[in-house]
Amino acid sequence: MNNAHIWVSAGGWFRTGTVFLRRGCAVLGLVIGLRLFPGGAGVLQADAAMPDSYKQLLPPPLRLAGLWPDLSLSPGKPATAPPGCQPVYRLRAWRRFRREFGAAAAAVIFQSPADRIALARKMLNRARATHDRGYRRLLCIRAFALAFRWWNGAVPAQRALTLYLQNSNLKDPAQVAPIWTMCNDAAYLRTMPPADRDRYDKLAEAANTQLVLELLSAGQLAAARRVVRLLVIHETLGVRADPPLLSAMGTARILVHQTREMIDFLAARWRRRRTDPAAAMDIYLYARYVQPLPALRARILRRWPAGPITVLDRTLRTSRTVRDADYQAGRQLARAAQPLPWGILRDRILFAALRHYRAFLVAPATRHDRIRRTLARIAAGQLLEEGARPNPDITPLAAFLPAPTTGPAGPSKTYAPQ
Repeated sequence: MNNAHIWVSAGGWFRTGTVFLRRGCAVLGLVIGLRLFPGGAGVLQADAAMPDSYKQLLPPPLRLAGLWPDLSLSPGKPATAPPGCQPVYRLRAWRRFRREFGAAAAAVIFQSPADRIALARKMLNRARATHDRGYRRLLCIRAFALAFRWWNGAVPAQRALTLYLQNSNLKDPAQVAPIWTMCNDAAYLRTMPPADRDRYDKLAEAANTQLVLELLSAGQLAAARRVVRLLVIHETLGVRADPPLLSAMGTARILVHQTREMIDFLAARWRRRRTDPAAAMDIYLYARYVQPLPALRARILRRWPAGPITVLDRTLRTSRTVRDADYQAGRQLARAAQPLPWGILRDRILFAALRHYRAFLVAPATRHDRIRRTLARIAAGQLLEEGARPNPDITPLAAFLPAPTTGPAGPSKTYAPQ
């Protein structure tokens, strides 16, 4: 996506009744977009100077610009997914696209809007007929790019967006990012009907929230901090009147803030991991329950072959086969969580302890151990009061999207997302 496309998206026509809000958000979106979307080396400039402690606690940062789709009229190369993400489509889908639509796509820049929209309709018909979901997503993106800029292209653009939504993996950042990009354009440009622009405001916010949550789940804190700032662009009165969506947006903002606080805390503990067993324990718990890092756990265990860390690790391994060990695992995890500051790390460790207590209570082998079962019930209730919480599993897009299709999508009377 180039800077000219960002200006069209963020500085376009504004809706009656929200002119002031949209102009302010457009300026903010443009400033942020100019830093986010270019494909140059400056995208992760801040991460290049990341301290070593942060690099040890987080996976390698992805190139955020690689998530956004190219909505130019005639892209010259296929999209690539950052490491760890499933691509929106594979190279064979791009080659198939070049065989079937290459000549028409190359000539589209010299054609009239009516010809471009006609080509977009052909692509949509082909997308509904194919069994390759990656190829279907590629055709939807290209059809949307050809149609969304003109009044008479609103219908095929909405059909393309809807079909893409139905065939996307909502847990993959590379497939969620195009949803935000297309909804952002559909909400801003005056080519879309006003009622549909209101709906795309909500879809853009849901896609943004979903993308932030998936980036955090993958340990991409720097990317999540950049993407969460885009939430202000579409935070209109209609969005604020949707409590579930507004709650999900707030959760995303809070999780980004708490994750940053947790990483800052652990980065300070990292410097003392070789001399302080308590600091090493905090790093071990993070690498086991928040961001799975087996290699880092192994390094901590080699540095501390005896002591509380080794005892806890042995108890956790034993609890996989011996139900009676779950009680000890719950006690040790609850004890390890007490010194931690309030936040994500403490909540996750308390929840892990709660799971072990519950496993102990439901195990048939412990049904006669009445004393410890009573103590386990009391401890479980206390852990819930102290904030034992799992990793949040929030899918705000699921409230707006139809269920993904398993085969070629048939004709539908309603093409706008519900």
